[in-house]
Amino acid sequence: MNEEKQEMIVNDENKETEKEENRHNPAIRKAMELAEQMEAVEEGAAATTRGAFYKIIALLAVVFVSAAISFQLLSAVPSTVLKTVLGLALAAFCTGIYTCRHPEKSSVLAPLYATLEGAALGQMAALDWAARSGLVLQSLLVTFIIAVLIIIVFSHKWFKLHPAFRSVVVLSTAAIALLYLADLVLILGFDMNIILIHDAGWKGIAFNLFAIFVAICNLGLDYVEIRKLSKKNLPAYFEWFLAFGFMVSLIWLYLEISRFLRK
Repeated sequence: MNEEKQEMIVNDENKETEKEENRHNPAIRKAMELAEQMEAVEEGAAATTRGAFYKIIALLAVVFVSAAISFQLLSAVPSTVLKTVLGLALAAFCTGIYTCRHPEKSSVLAPLYATLEGAALGQMAALDWAARSGLVLQSLLVTFIIAVLIIIVFSHKWFKLHPAFRSVVVLSTAAIALLYLADLVLILGFDMNIILIHDAGWKGIAFNLFAIFVAICNLGLDYVEIRKLSKKNLPAYFEWFLAFGFMVSLIWLYLEISRFLRK
């Protein structure tokens, strides 16, 4: 009897820990909720870690192709470019929110999100290339190196994720997202912006470095959760959904690195 009680206590603790671990990302939390409601899928038809990473590669290819086309179609008017970038970013944001609410449609919505983000990045890259030809390549290289290091660190479990750390990442990510959203509304609606985000002084650079750190944390958490969720016997379309979540963090990291190098 004592052994059975101990097993029940351990199982309850594991469930609570799992809930804490998946709280940082609303998309992942949604996936877990759906997973609990679904019946187990046959092994051959279930989402896998390998399948999710193949989807990440596919989405990266979509981003690069979309960015390359957008790069070639750059408008000659800088103000037009800014509005185009912001419009594409807003469309990508709305697509991302809808994808979080409808994971079953992620096989279509995730490539759409990647296309919109790629088009926005292409316009930004063209502007950066005209002003500083090495900036784009440097941003891509730094982002790639950081992503590889994150995968190595979390694959070997060199860094233990504490629930309190996850909570801090959640709050920080939400605060930064709200700040960027407010900045987007001010730019599109009132031709104003939040000075802290665009400031090239020490305050703006400090905020940028903090945002880079939070983006790195999100990327690492997403990687860990992809590995865990792929063992839940979820339907195959969750490979696209998990790849979408990883891409959101990866693109955010690239944007922050690019912004930092630009400053």
